Amino acid sequence: MVATNRYVDLWCKIATQLNDLAKKNSDIEVTILLATDDSMRVKRVARSLPFLKLRLKKIPSYGWPEATLFRYQIIKDTGRFLEYDICMYLDADMFIHGDFIKKIFLDIKNFEIALVQHPGFSIINSARGYLNAATDWKILKAAILNLPRAPWHLGTWETRAESRAFVDIEKRKRYVHGAVWFGRPAAFESMCNLLSLNVERDRQKELIAIWHDESHLNWYAAHHEVGILGSEYSWVKRYRNIKSVIPLISTIDKKKEFQWKQL
Repeated sequence: MVATNRYVDLWCKIATQLNDLAKKNSDIEVTILLATDDSMRVKRVARSLPFLKLRLKKIPSYGWPEATLFRYQIIKDTGRFLEYDICMYLDADMFIHGDFIKKIFLDIKNFEIALVQHPGFSIINSARGYLNAATDWKILKAAILNLPRAPWHLGTWETRAESRAFVDIEKRKRYVHGAVWFGRPAAFESMCNLLSLNVERDRQKELIAIWHDESHLNWYAAHHEVGILGSEYSWVKRYRNIKSVIPLISTIDKKKEFQWKQL
């Protein structure tokens, strides 16, 4: 996990939820590798998280877009992934709804890397799911914008061929979310190494992919064999297209969370 500036507040909340999950799954050791600019505060909070192990990495107070753009470099630099059975990346601005810890072992058992379908472009395979998608403005907008060339290749792909995150039309299958993803340790580390290099190559050409780290993750998904998990792992309350999904993890409304600091 990565948490700098105001996102440390959000991390403190989700860390409590993860501690509760670890308590329920006492036969599984859960370690959080946290990159942060406020290690003193995190250490204080960690005293109330007895069921979690915590490893900290000090990083600068990155703002936007560096906090997302440098994500793979930050993760790569934490190292020691081979100590674990499964690695997970999780944004700090998330909320835990259900116990996913043992479930994920089953969901990724046939994959080295498992990514999560983006909640904004997910269509549930049912009559109700198709109806919800057909009446969702995000889905309709994406379909219309792509109509001349690829109407059903939903997503906000990087379309500039000079970027390392560029995905050709025929490879634009399922668009994944950058907020949550999983992997076996060696594959997880290898992917972060590769995407960190791709981001740096773009920066050398003064390029920033349209959706930063997520664009590079979608390039990886388009060119490598990965598992695609459903949007229960990354749910958004206001998205009509996935209203029938029972969430395990959701994205919080940051505007509401940060509003008190703007008064």
